[in-house]
Amino acid sequence: MHRDEKQIVIDFLKEGDNAKTIRRIMDYLPDLGEDEYTEKYKRIVAKVLSVDESDLELGKYRTRGNTKELKIEVKAWNNAGMPITLMLYNYETMALRVLMWSTQYGSNADLLKNFSRTSKGIVGNFPKVSGWTCWRSVIATDGDQEEPQESIIGYEIFHDEFWNMVEVRLREQIGDLLPLIQNYLAMANR
Repeated sequence: MHRDEKQIVIDFLKEGDNAKTIRRIMDYLPDLGEDEYTEKYKRIVAKVLSVDESDLELGKYRTRGNTKELKIEVKAWNNAGMPITLMLYNYETMALRVLMWSTQYGSNADLLKNFSRTSKGIVGNFPKVSGWTCWRSVIATDGDQEEPQESIIGYEIFHDEFWNMVEVRLREQIGDLLPLIQNYLAMANR
């Protein structure tokens, strides 16, 4: 939030009845980080990638308060120098994005750049995602980084229809990438 918005919330929380009402509402808001939802997301990713759930590493952003991001990495891909993260996030809009993250791309940087330049549907320049440190785009998002094409809009959050759409969007994004990732991993292991 901007400073003005934060101040409005702080003022509401200072006022007696408002504070109680707002805190009550906050107690009952669904949280993306609840076990039920993290397990659903993990099952969907395992199904789409045809991997065992034990091969996936789940991370959450915001360990206190409302979880904003669920991040899944495939351990074998990460160990082989393909740091792809499948991120479901909830900021102004719910969205699903396939991104690369690494604090150091190291010796694989050239391979990853080449991978991003030559692969269909992948952003050509392996660019940093605006406003996010260390993150780089993998999937082309039709322009505006703030509201990517793969936003999940118009679905009641966390209901069956929502999770079905998560699976559909993930298949759309990662489908063409899977054979390319396998080729990359084969080249990286030579």
